[in-house]
Amino acid sequence: MEESFLDFSSQLDIPGLVAAISVRTANNKAELKRGQLIEKLGLPSQLCNPVQIHSATVRIVQQAGTYSATDGLITTVENLVLTLQVADCIPLYLVDPLRKVTGLIHAGWRGAASGIISQALEKILQVGCRPEQLKAVIGPCLRLVNFEVGPEVARLFPKQFTQPGSGDRFLLDLPGFVIGELLDSGFQAVNIFDTGLNTYSNPDQFHSFRRAGQAAGRMCAMLGWRK
Repeated sequence: MEESFLDFSSQLDIPGLVAAISVRTANNKAELKRGQLIEKLGLPSQLCNPVQIHSATVRIVQQAGTYSATDGLITTVENLVLTLQVADCIPLYLVDPLRKVTGLIHAGWRGAASGIISQALEKILQVGCRPEQLKAVIGPCLRLVNFEVGPEVARLFPKQFTQPGSGDRFLLDLPGFVIGELLDSGFQAVNIFDTGLNTYSNPDQFHSFRRAGQAAGRMCAMLGWRK
């Protein structure tokens, strides 16, 4: 049986931090429940779960619970674990290793076009972080080669992040757009880690809405400090 999660903590090189995402098990069953996953990862049981709506809403949270109509969470509380669900959209992990501030952002094309990255950075700066000290991970997501969109979506993004597709369609580089937003805000390039993983082209590991449609499952992204 394969591991039930991928752990990106080593890329961030921050002692005690866990940045992970669930994967499909070897027998293709759905991902484990969040409680089982955090137990495997040695994380506290205080979970913050957003009810995602593809918005640009980001909340600063100080206690465990479910947060309605929310697509991004920021916390300064070390025993809180941030979670979200994805199946092609970007799970963006944000960390200030000095202040032990964490953020987990659900960035699909709708949220990205609506400004969720700038909203997340505004919130994380509100709690005293500095962009040059922040680290980021772009988790598994739909990549340029499979991210075909119509002209009405393509025009929402700068032209350098789109390429001509078939007919009137375009290919969208959403991770590239997000990285550009981070760099423009003052992130250091060395502090941005892109996993490069494509949800669409890795069916044994990842769920993908673009590949499976309404039948697609979801991965659970998790970010927190070990107990």
